[in-house]
Amino acid sequence: MKSLDIIYDPRGILVGRLYCYGRDILFEYDKAFLETGLNLSPFKLKFAVGVQKSDAEFRHRLHGLFDDSLPDGWGLLLMDKELRKRGISTPPTPLERLAYIGGAAMGALSYRPSMRDGQCNDLFDIQQVAEESVRLFEGEINDVLPAIARAGGSSGGARPKVLVGICDHKMVSGEKGIPDGYEHWIIKFAAKKDLAIAGKHEFACYLMAKDAGLDMMESRLFHVGDHYFFGTKRFDRMGDQKIHMHTAANLVDANFREPALDYETLCRITTLLTGNQADVLMMFRIMVFNVAIKNQDDHAKNFSFLMDDCGVWRLAPAYDLTQSILPSNEHSTSVAGKGCNISRDDMLVVAKNAGISSSGAREIIEQIYDVTSREHDYMDAAKAHCKQVATNNFIERKEGEGK
Repeated sequence: MKSLDIIYDPRGILVGRLYCYGRDILFEYDKAFLETGLNLSPFKLKFAVGVQKSDAEFRHRLHGLFDDSLPDGWGLLLMDKELRKRGISTPPTPLERLAYIGGAAMGALSYRPSMRDGQCNDLFDIQQVAEESVRLFEGEINDVLPAIARAGGSSGGARPKVLVGICDHKMVSGEKGIPDGYEHWIIKFAAKKDLAIAGKHEFACYLMAKDAGLDMMESRLFHVGDHYFFGTKRFDRMGDQKIHMHTAANLVDANFREPALDYETLCRITTLLTGNQADVLMMFRIMVFNVAIKNQDDHAKNFSFLMDDCGVWRLAPAYDLTQSILPSNEHSTSVAGKGCNISRDDMLVVAKNAGISSSGAREIIEQIYDVTSREHDYMDAAKAHCKQVATNNFIERKEGEGK
C-alpha cells in the first residue's frame, strides 16, 4: 500500500493523500479542500499547500489526525488477525491499517482504496458476540466472528467493543450506515482482567456523572446471559451523519500511553480550539469528577473535540468514566503537577489558570463531591436497572421465542 485518498464524508470530498516514502509517511492537502476552510487538525498539521511528514515514532510516523481513525488495544488485535488472513505480513503499515478501516472509522474521515467488504447490516446475536470476545482474550478461538472483526477493527480502546445500530430491541452491525430508525451505539464487553461488575460500575458512574453536571451521551446496560455490558450512544454520529472528531492526544502529538498532559493544558487547548468558556468549565468539571471517582486512566485519548460542517469546534461529551486505579496509583493526566494526593487547592490552581473564578470552581467541586460521596446509592440504582433490563429481556425473548 503506497498511497491512500482521504475523504471527508459529510461532503463526500477529497481531503488529500497519504503516501509511504521509505520509513516516512507523507500527507498533502488537496488544494480544493483548502478552499473549504475546514481545518481538521489546527495545532500540528499546517492547513496549507505542501507535503507534510510526522516524526511521531510512537505512532509509527503517522499524523495524529489519521491515527484517530485507528483503534487501540483489542481492535488492533482483531485487525492483525484479519490482515494475516488476507496475506498481509504483520505488523501492518499504518496505510494498510487505514485501508482496512476504509469507511468504518470513528469520526468523519474514510480511506480509499478500502479493503472493506460492502456495507453489512445483518442482524447478529449479541450474546454470541459477547461470549466470543471473552474467549478471544483467553485464546480459545482462532477464527473471530465476522461481526466482532468488523466492529473491533474500528472501535477504540483496550476492552472488546462492538459498533452497533439499535432500534427499540433490534440490533444490527453499526460499522457503516444503518437502516432508518436505528441509532449508532458502542457496547463494551469484558476483558479477561475486568471484574464481573465492571459494566454495572460504569453505568453507576454514568448516573453519577449526569447528576454531577457532566455532558454525557445516553447510556444503558445490556443484559447478555448472566452478564451486563455498558453501552453508550456515539457522539460522532447524528443519525447516519458523520461528525469530525479529534482526540486531545493527537491534536497536540501527545503519547497517550505515557503521562503526557496535565489538565491545565487540556483547559488551554479547549480555550484555543473552541473559544467557549462553557467548554472550559466542562473540562474542569470532568477533571474534578475523575479525581473524585479515582479514574486514574484519564489519559489524553480519553478527551475529544468535535467539529461541525461549518468548522466550529466544541468539547465532546465525556466518556470512559469509571473507577480505574493504575499500578502507579497516579492519574495519567496530572493536576497542578501532581498525579496523586490531589487536593481541592490543587484543583483551584487549575481553575485560576483557566480563567475560572474561585467561587465558580468551588461550587463545581462541592457539587461533584456531594454526588460521588453517594456512590453506593448509584450502585444500588444500577443494580435496580439491571433487574429491570433482565425482566424486559425475559419478556421480549418469551414473546419472540427465537430472537
